[in-house]
Order: sequence, then structure tokens, then C-alpha cells
Amino acid sequence: MGELIRTHDWASTPLGPPASWPQTLKTSVRLMLGTRHPVFIWWGDDLIQFYNDAYRQTMGPERHPGALSQGGRECWAEIWHIVGPQIEYVMAGKGATWQGEQLVPVTRHGRREEMWWTYGYSPIDDGSRPSGVGGVLVLCNDVTHQRTDARLAETQRRLNAVLNNASVSIFLMDDRQQCVYMNAAAEKMTGYTLEEVQGRPLHDVIHHTRPDGSHFPLEECAIDRAFPEDNQMQGEEVFVHKDGSFYPVVFTASPIRDADANTIGTIIEVREISAEKKAQEHQRILINELNHRVKNTLATVQSLAAQSFRGISTEDQPSIKAFEERLFALARAHDVLTRENWEKAELGEILEEVLEPYRRLGSRIEINGSAIALPPGTALALAMAVHELATNAGKYGALSTPEGRVAITWRVTPGDPPHLALRWQERDGPLVTPPTRRGFGTRLIERMLANELSGEVDLAFEPTGVVCSVRAPLAGATFIQPKRAGKARLMTCGCQTTYCVC
Repeated sequence: MGELIRTHDWASTPLGPPASWPQTLKTSVRLMLGTRHPVFIWWGDDLIQFYNDAYRQTMGPERHPGALSQGGRECWAEIWHIVGPQIEYVMAGKGATWQGEQLVPVTRHGRREEMWWTYGYSPIDDGSRPSGVGGVLVLCNDVTHQRTDARLAETQRRLNAVLNNASVSIFLMDDRQQCVYMNAAAEKMTGYTLEEVQGRPLHDVIHHTRPDGSHFPLEECAIDRAFPEDNQMQGEEVFVHKDGSFYPVVFTASPIRDADANTIGTIIEVREISAEKKAQEHQRILINELNHRVKNTLATVQSLAAQSFRGISTEDQPSIKAFEERLFALARAHDVLTRENWEKAELGEILEEVLEPYRRLGSRIEINGSAIALPPGTALALAMAVHELATNAGKYGALSTPEGRVAITWRVTPGDPPHLALRWQERDGPLVTPPTRRGFGTRLIERMLANELSGEVDLAFEPTGVVCSVRAPLAGATFIQPKRAGKARLMTCGCQTTYCVC
């Protein structure tokens, strides 16, 4: 900058050749060039500019070297609303100014940057001017990096506070699947410190050996496979504590991407579920015990019925058999509910269990509909009603002849709540004539379906076969993914009231 100032054509500027400059200006320029601290000078009414090499390094190519001898108002028009009043204050002879960490956005290198400065404006004396001030000496320091570093440090402090107070364990993996961070919950869960884990694959840390000394194979490690390129992954795993103890966990692995959408790492959230597993096992034991006692009760009822009906006339024997079959149907429905922890039962499975004795006849019974998980009460009511329909079909209807067929179909109609439309239809059996009286089975069907399901039942004795149509609300039902191929299935949308068939 000294060379540029010496060779500059000052005679063509309002300031004139250096020989005519005031001594205070010459002295200030000499001092400015002799320091490595960023220094800037504005001089005269036009605020002609001088600056040294240290200040030049803070400027972009947009201003250097053109800013030398340029007027300040023209050069710094974009920030004059910030610095202009401060310069005028000094030039008016009112004294020096000081600004600590002042935001002064500046355009450099083709973009506008948020720059923070600590600077002071001091008067340069000139007795020939009314104010006694000929110019402004600027001592400044670009503190953008320091401020950014401080903000990053504060952000890091807050982030660490959040992560280390989180109840879920968090692991951060790099693009080589090596651990670079884990929070306090993860240290507690694994027994390792961050220093022990850094730079190591997670598999090496939490899947070392089994109690018998054998190693966990890498291909069995779901966590190690959880470095998705595009999607989030979830699953269950078994962790090994540093002390060798085992415990089950659930995990969620999500990709971390850079500004160009490239996957540069993975964040893994892990939660131990030992207590949940124990609770589930305890619940399973209780439900099995409940089911065992229910079956014992049904067996007791069957035994009491057999003793009570002993010695009755031969023509009443079918009634005893029907009573026993109803108990068996109820027991089979209980089996389905037990497998689902008495929380729900899938309609298709209930029908297959109840109709299992008749399914031995081959393909004469068709079951087709959406996979719907029903509450226990609804499931038992449908099970008993379908059992009665099958019993009547086996005695008098389509299942009493080799040619007869039965189709059980259902669908769900939209609504709030949605409704189940189920249809039992017999065909190719004996000619059907309407009964002259309503028997117990008919009353049971109507009572079970109409009362228990709060629905509508239409039992028609068509000449071509019995048709039973049921429409009932599905409050408390859920729609699940198929367990068997070839079935239509229903899935719920997020609104919980509109349903679409897949």
C-alpha cells in the first residue's frame, strides 16, 4: 500500500500532490503504513480515503485498489446509513467514537456478507478548518470469525445440553459407519465413554461376544445395516453392555445429508425395552392363564351338561350335540383372541377357526374380505352367529349336499365410524323353504348380530339358498396388513375417517 500511495496520481484528486498536504495528514499516513493493525483514514470534505495492507486484506476485489483516493460517501454507499453519522460526528469536532462488535454488512467477493467490526473513529487535527478536525483516523478489527466461533460454541453448548438430557440414547455415525458421538444416555446404556467409542463401528462396541464366548456375526447386526441411503430404518436389536449383559432395544436410523443431498452419516436413536419385554411376557402369561381357566370353565359346563342330559330321550340327542358344538365354536374363537393377547382378532382368522370342521369338505366354503381386527366382543358375537349359520347349512342347507357352496364376503363402507357389510350366501344346495317357526339358532343369530354389534340383520330363506346380510358399525376396529396372499385388505388414511381399498 505504501508503494501504491507513493505512485498514485494525487494531483488529479481534490487533495492535490503530497507536497501540499497538511503535516498532520502526512504524519497520520506514515503511522498508518507503519502498523500491521488495520487502519483507515478519511480526509477533508470529500472524505478522501487511505488504508494500509492490513485493512486491504478485509476488502474484496470490488473496492481494492479503487478505494484509494475515492470519496467515502461514494465508496461505502451501501453502509453509509451506519457509518456516515459517526463520521460526521467526529468531523464536527465533537470527539471520538467507539463501536464494539457492530454489524456492518459489506459486499465482497461477489456477495453481501454479515461482518462484525470493533472500531474507533478518532479526529485528525487541522487548525485551518473551523471545526479543528481535518479527517478521521479509523482503528478497526474484523471480529466476524470470533463472533461466529462464539455463536457456534454457544450453539454447541445448547445442543449438548439437549442431547445429554435426552432420555433416548443417540449415536452419530460418519460416512464410514464409525461412531463420532454418543450422548450421556448412550454412555449409560452401553457402559462405554465417548472416548472409548469414537472412531469405532457400533457393532464392535455393542456386539462383541455372547456369554459362551462366541462372536456376533456382522450379518445378524441390524444396527450395522442401518445406514440408509435414502430412507429411515426402524427395528429391534440386542445390545451387549460393557459388562457383558444383554438387553433388547428398538432403534431408528436416519440419514444425514449435506447441502447437495449426499448421505454423509447416520443418526441412530436407541431405546432400551427390557421393561416392556418383561411386561409383555407377564401379560402373555396372564392371558394364557386366563385362557386356560376359560377352557376349564367351558369343559366344566360341557361335563355338567352331559350329566344333566344323561338319560334323556333319543330324539333330544341332537340338541345336546348342538350345545357342545356351540361350546367348541366359542373355544376356537377364544383361541384366536388369546393369540392376539385379547386385544383384537382378525375377522378372517375367526371365520376360518369357527368353520374349520366344515373346511375339511374342500373348497366348498369361500372366505374373502378385508383384513379387519375386531374388538373381542364383536369377534365373539360374529363367531357364534357364523357357527349357527354353518350348523344350519350342514343340517338343511348348502353344506348338507356335495354340490352345495357357501360364500362369506365382507367389505367396509366409509363413514364415521365406518361400517362392516358382511354377507353369508348359500347356493347349489337343497331347495329352501322358509321355516314355520323361529328356532333357537335363528334367535341366537339375530340377537348376537343385531344386539351385540348394534347392527342390522337380514336373514332371508331364498329358494336357492339362505342369505344373511349384516351391516354393523366398526367402532374400535382397525385395519391391518395382509397375512395371507390373495386377500383384499383395507388400510386407514391419516384422517382416521376416510378409508381406501388397496
